[in-house]
Amino acid sequence: MTKKLKKRVFFLIYCGAFLLPLAFFIPAGAVNSGWVKLLGTAAHDLGRDITVDSADNIYVTGYTEGFLDGEVNTGGYDIFLAKYDTNGNRLWTQLLGTTFRDDGYGVATDSTGNIYITGRTNGNLDGEVNTGGYDIFLVKYDTNGSRLWTRLLGTALAECGYGIVVDSTDNVFVTGSTEGDLDGLPNAGGSDSFLVKYDTNGNRLWTQLLGTAFDDQGRRVAADSTGNIYVTGSTEGDLDGLPNAGGSDSFLVKYDTNGNR
Repeated sequence: MTKKLKKRVFFLIYCGAFLLPLAFFIPAGAVNSGWVKLLGTAAHDLGRDITVDSADNIYVTGYTEGFLDGEVNTGGYDIFLAKYDTNGNRLWTQLLGTTFRDDGYGVATDSTGNIYITGRTNGNLDGEVNTGGYDIFLVKYDTNGSRLWTRLLGTALAECGYGIVVDSTDNVFVTGSTEGDLDGLPNAGGSDSFLVKYDTNGNRLWTQLLGTAFDDQGRRVAADSTGNIYVTGSTEGDLDGLPNAGGSDSFLVKYDTNGNR
């Protein structure tokens, strides 16, 4: 045996002696603790967003074109909300829709386990009147999947709620895009990004628009510990006076809890 080969053998023996005792400290099942779950119909179904609450329950929203989990589809694409436990057991599924197209885009939970979803609807969702085209929706459910209230916000043109967050005092913030004068605020042209604040009862507290003469949209929203709100998305123009590098640029905007930029 050559000197070089002896070194390699010694190294392998050393590694084995070090790693073997660690195997006895690995909990049973820790190596393969993951899982995969499917939920669908014979038609088209898509999960768009996901969140986990303080009790490690998992919530998924999106759309379904069929009778998902045995729930009745009202026509076309319906919004769904599904709850799973941490082991992947499906606890319940809720569908909500109209005879037109409805999509769930964002989901968030509050401090007491309520769930909020946002997206777009092309009809009179849950009895709320659509103002034309696609409207933004915000729906609140309790932890058992009971629907507590539904809110619509829109113009005669197209809107969509893409992102949602709940802050530390259970205020709800929704961002997305609007092609009209949303909540009476003038649109800068094309589609503008928006940020809307609601309280836990669904009362709309304020709305802010930000845009250029081109297409701009808010995609995701986050809140910090002091109540400030951050929105990110894309802009095709010189947003808030900042020069665009070309094509569509990403943006980050900070608001305080009163909607001041």
